[in-house]
Amino acid sequence: MLRTALHVYSSVDQLELQARLLKLVVDSHGWILEDKLVSDTEYRLRFEVGLPDIADVYEAFHQAGLHCTPASHRALTEMCVCQKHLPPGNEAHIVSIDLHVVTVAQESNRLQRLIRLSSA
Repeated sequence: MLRTALHVYSSVDQLELQARLLKLVVDSHGWILEDKLVSDTEYRLRFEVGLPDIADVYEAFHQAGLHCTPASHRALTEMCVCQKHLPPGNEAHIVSIDLHVVTVAQESNRLQRLIRLSSA
């Protein structure tokens, strides 16, 4: 099983974002392992999904209003490319994702720059 931690940020209200993400993960054939509000601005979602569905999850993140840090964008892109080249087989390729979400105010461009710089 592949495990990865992804760091994303959004200007969408945290409770609204939480509801969107839960629905989008389930709609992408994923299953929720943990759903936790860490603070007023941080949210954590741990889930698993089949590698063939990772592109749907990535698209769902964008639909939910999430913005990936450069490292998270790279990790998701690599998974999308890898799943295309896996030989068909009976074993399930599962990805365990630990998603860390920071919600920021629309006007908080300074914080968004700091998030990008710290993950590069």
